[in-house]
Parts: sequence; structure tokens; C-alpha cells
Amino acid sequence: MLGIFNRRVKQSVAQTDPVQDELKRLVQEATNAQERGEYAKALELYRSGYNLALTLQNPQIVHVFLNSIGAIHVATDKYEEAEKAFEEALHIAKQLKQPVLVARTLNNLGELYAKQAQWEKAQNYHQEALELARPTGDALTIILALENLARDYIEQGNPQYAVHLLKEAVTVAEAKQDPYMGYGVLGRLGEASLAAGDVSVGRRLMAEAIQRSTGTPFERPRLIMRWLVKLADIELGEKQYQNALQLLQRAEDVAHRVGVQSAAFFMHTALKSAEVYLHLKNYTAAIAQAERAEVHARVLDDEVTLAKVAGYIGIALQGLEQPDAAVEKLSIALEAYENGVIDDLSEQTKVLLALGRSQQQLGKTEQALSTYKKVLELLDNTDNPLRRAEGLYLIASVHAENNERDEAINLFQEAERLYRENNELGQAAIIRCDIGNLRRAKGDFKAALNDFEEALVMLSNIDNPIIRGFVLSSVANIYTETGDIESAQSFYQESIKIAQEYHDRLAESLRLGNMAWMQVQIGKLDMAFINLEKAIAISRELNAMLPMAIQTNNLGWVYYLRHDYDQARRLIEQALVEVEVTESVQWRGVIKGNLAMVKLAQHDLDAAQTLIQEALADSRAAQDIENTVRNQIRQAMILLEGGELSTAKSLVEAAELAARKMFYRRGQAEAAQALAEIASKEGDQESAKRYFEEAARFYQMLHSPLANEMQKMANS
Repeated sequence: MLGIFNRRVKQSVAQTDPVQDELKRLVQEATNAQERGEYAKALELYRSGYNLALTLQNPQIVHVFLNSIGAIHVATDKYEEAEKAFEEALHIAKQLKQPVLVARTLNNLGELYAKQAQWEKAQNYHQEALELARPTGDALTIILALENLARDYIEQGNPQYAVHLLKEAVTVAEAKQDPYMGYGVLGRLGEASLAAGDVSVGRRLMAEAIQRSTGTPFERPRLIMRWLVKLADIELGEKQYQNALQLLQRAEDVAHRVGVQSAAFFMHTALKSAEVYLHLKNYTAAIAQAERAEVHARVLDDEVTLAKVAGYIGIALQGLEQPDAAVEKLSIALEAYENGVIDDLSEQTKVLLALGRSQQQLGKTEQALSTYKKVLELLDNTDNPLRRAEGLYLIASVHAENNERDEAINLFQEAERLYRENNELGQAAIIRCDIGNLRRAKGDFKAALNDFEEALVMLSNIDNPIIRGFVLSSVANIYTETGDIESAQSFYQESIKIAQEYHDRLAESLRLGNMAWMQVQIGKLDMAFINLEKAIAISRELNAMLPMAIQTNNLGWVYYLRHDYDQARRLIEQALVEVEVTESVQWRGVIKGNLAMVKLAQHDLDAAQTLIQEALADSRAAQDIENTVRNQIRQAMILLEGGELSTAKSLVEAAELAARKMFYRRGQAEAAQALAEIASKEGDQESAKRYFEEAARFYQMLHSPLANEMQKMANS
């Protein structure tokens, strides 16, 4: 609207003779100030022009300056002053009996009410303006009326009719061969098409308007900025996050090139950029953008944006695992939702979910469950299946942490169903891996393998490298235990490469460590040593205590297998100190079991017996069935060394039965090996041979070098 007023001022001034240069100067400087958002300066210049026009006694120029003054008042929300200026301009236009001038002023009055969201009143003025303008053939006035009227219809929920009006405007602009107006109408037609649900046409027309007008004398910077932001919204909706960021940056580049822009514009683009960075899980960048939005929001005293900023920063802090700071920010945001400052259920549930995660990180399990259940209550009567799925997923994760595995699996399955039904296969694949891990923890390797392989199948329909890396590494873990070493090796390598490409250092450390463990199992100790050293260095850099403890323990086991028992003991004892900090009962049981075996190798039976009893207690407390089986076999081996054959045999037979029911091959191999050694001690060489052959068969499945050793024992 304001750009058109200024063009009309220039045309009128060009027809004057006295003080022409001064009027031109005032118009040019006012227009430039207006484009930069310097409304006070623009108003002062327009008023000077108005006063000068009065001395000329030229009512047409007075009329134009009044419209410009009214437009500035509209832009600065001074509605009474704007109405007064427009009514005076309308009076002059009617006295001059010039329908075009009357139509322009009616247009402006319509914009006054549009700014106040009084759409029906705005529509009436714009419709009257259009009816007056059409018979005159004045293209600029007709186009302006059509554009404004189209916007009124969009705001009132009828974008289809807006498209119809703007197509007429395009026809008028093409007949006029006016690029300035033509580009503007083209982009607005794109906006209307988008509002009508035709995303492809809307995107194409806005992009075309930007491309054709940028860098030309007919460029419309304010419109280009608006279209770039709308295009960014489309990309965000389609999860093309990098494209969205590029478009938002282009919009800001245009704003900086044009000059001073409103704080509201930069606040909006910064907040939108923060949202995009949250989706990308670049939490540091998200905080930086949110804080930039916060600066502008404080200037504008915008409570809604300040609350959103608090929510975004809180979500980012939760992602950075700073739960105390996250809870503080998220609580500020939630207060705004509860007090009605913001009415956006989708955003509110997003903040609640982040709060629940933070409470989980702080060990406040009951509070987290309560928060997640509040999310489900809020969503009970809404159609937001994806947010509900997220809530169910997080409640399931709490049950999983508490070893309430059946409840967790049921909730995970419901969440997965919702994700599948809404074509969110990436999240569905992640949950299928979670279910697989729970089933493995319950001792059902066969069902777990099916879960992981189902997640693997989903990858063919998922174009997300981060999810691909997660699924591949998860499947590789179970393939290590089921003997598909070639696939496991390939999956680990690809998942590590993805982690490196996306600078996910924690994922890189975990996957390097897991691949190294696979290499330990198949006897590639030199490669395992190198990868464990790399993994430990990253974990230490990140201060990731649990991965560091596990990896240090595994490095100690490499030394154990090399028969360097002193170094093995030092490293595993270090791992035990580290795991105590994490309070992981499960991994404490694993590490103590390994240390017991080192003590056995050093012939310290008392220490070994004490450690294995503690390890068994931890494994049982954590409901870790795999390591309960392994530690039970190890306890039997310690008893065997002490001559307690009968007790040792009973322990191993129970462990073997459990491993067989689980389809746990490593457990079956170790049980068979232990039974073979017990049979040898008992002098039952036939049974020993049979058990050694059975152990060889299972170790062969696992590609373990122990297969050859067991076969030699069977043949000896």
C-alpha cells in the first residue's frame, strides 16, 4: 500500500512547477525513510510536504500527502489519526469528483480496518473501491483494490475466491505491462494459492516473483522478505530444515540491504530460525537465535514471544542435558500457557514433554510420569496423534528405565502404531529398536532379532541419515550376539561414518566402542584396542561417564585375553570406579563379573568369589538376564577351581537351560564350555568331548576363535 502512495505522489509532483524540487526531495526522503521503517522521520517529511502543498492550493497534491500521512499512522497503530487523515482525503477526492482518488482513499480506509482485523468492514471499503475503480481503467488502483480484497477473503476463510480476484489482477497488470505491479500481484497470487491448499503452485509463484524482481528497478523488498519467510515455512513443514534456514537468512539479508527494518520482523525470523535449529538438534544455535528473538521481544514488550523464547531455550537446554536450567525456562513458558497468554496446544505439549524429559534426567521419575500423563490428558479430545505418540513413547521410556518391561513394550507398540499410521516411519523404526532392546533384556533373543530386522526393513522408506545410523548400529549390536558378523561390521562402519558426518560425537563414541567389542569377540584384538582407545578419548572429552566406564572395562578385557592380568585388573578397577558415579547397577554387575575372572586368573579365589557374588546380585537386581546367565557360569568356574564340582555343575546346568530358552548363543557356548571342563574334572571324557564339540559349534556360529580351541579340546 505505502509504495503505491509514493508513486502517485511522484506523478503528481511531476506536474507542478513552483517549489517542485523541494516537493520531490520531501517525497524521496520520506519514501526512503518509510522503506527503512523510520516512520517518525517519514511522518515529519510527509507533513512538511502536506504543508507545502497547502501553500500551492493544489487539492490533488494535498490529497496524496494526506493518504501518505494516514498510511504512516496505520503502520504505527495510530488509528484515530489515520482515520482523520483518510476522511479528510476522501472529502477532497469527492469535491474534486475524481473516482480514482475516491477509490484510492476507500482502499486506504479498508486497510485501516484490516490492520485492526475488522475484516468485514475492510472488505466493504475495498469492494466499494474496486467498483469505483473498474470503470476508470486505472490499473494501479484496480490492482490495489483486488489485492486488498483478496487478502480480506483469505482472512475470512475463503482463499479460493481470493485466487479468483488475484488472477484478474494479474491480467490487469499484464495488460498494463507494469513489472512493478506485476511482480507484486504474482507473489500475492502465490500466497493465496498456498492459503487455498495448493502448495506447489503457491511455492512456484512466490519463487518466480522473487527471482524475476530481485536486483531490478522493480524490486519489492518488503514483499520479497515476506515471501521468503512464507517459503521457509513451507520448507519447515516439509522437514527441509537446511532450505528453511537459507530462506530465512535471505530474508534477513534483504532486510539489512534495504536498511532499518522493524524489530518485529527480525524477532519473527530469529524465532523461526530457533525452531528450525531445534528440529536439527543444533541446540547451541537454537539458543543463540532464541536469545536474539528475546532482545527484540523485550523492546516490543511482546509477552507471547517472550514465553515462546523461554520454551525454545528450555527445550534446547534439555537437549544439551542441562536439566536444572531447562526446568527453570520451561516452567516460565508453561506459566504463560496456563495463564492464557498463549493458546497453542501443540506448543504447550512440546514444552511439557521437554519438562518431563528434564525431570527424568534429574531422576524425578514420578514427576516425569505425571508431566507425561498431563500431555495425554490435554490431547484426549484433540486430533494430534503424533504428539500423543511422543507422550506415549516417553511414558514407555520411564517404565523401561524402571525395568517395567511389559508395560513399556505395550506403550511403545501403541506409539509405534500412531507413528506408522501417520507415515512417520523414522520414529516407528526407532521405537521398534527400543522394543527389540526390551525383548532382548527380557531374554527373548529370537523376538528381539525380529524387531531389529523389521526396523531394518523400514529404512528403505526412510530418507534420514541420523535415523539410519541409529537403526544400523542397533541391529549391528544384536548381530554381534547372533553371529552375523559380516553384516554387523558393515552396519557399524556405516553408522560411525554417519555420526562423524553429522558431528554426533557421543554416537561416534558408542558405535566405535560397540564395534570394538564385536572385534574382541571374533579375536581381532589389535583392531579392538585401536577403536577402544578412540572411543575412550571421545567419551572423556564429552565427560560421558557410563560409556567411558564400559569402554575402559572392555579395554581391560582385551588385556585379559592377552594374559596381561595386571593391566587388565588396573583398567577394570578404574572402570568400576567410573561406573559407581553413574549408579548403573546393570553395568556394575558386568564389570564386577569381568574383574572376578581377572582375580580367578591371578589365583585370588576369595576375591573372585566375593566379586562374582556381588556381580550376580547386581545383575539380578537390574533384571539383566544375559549377564545373570554369564555371571552364574563364571561363579561355577570359580567354584570348580575350588573343587566344588557338584555345586558348579548345578549352576551351569541352570544357566544353560536359561540360555537355551533365550536363544542366547554366547551363553550356550560358555555353558557348554563350562560343562565340558566340569566333566573333564569328573573324569567323564565322553561327556567332556560332547560338550566341547557343542561349545565349538556355538563359538563357530559366533565367529569366535574359541571354536578352534574347543574343537582341539574335543579331539584331545
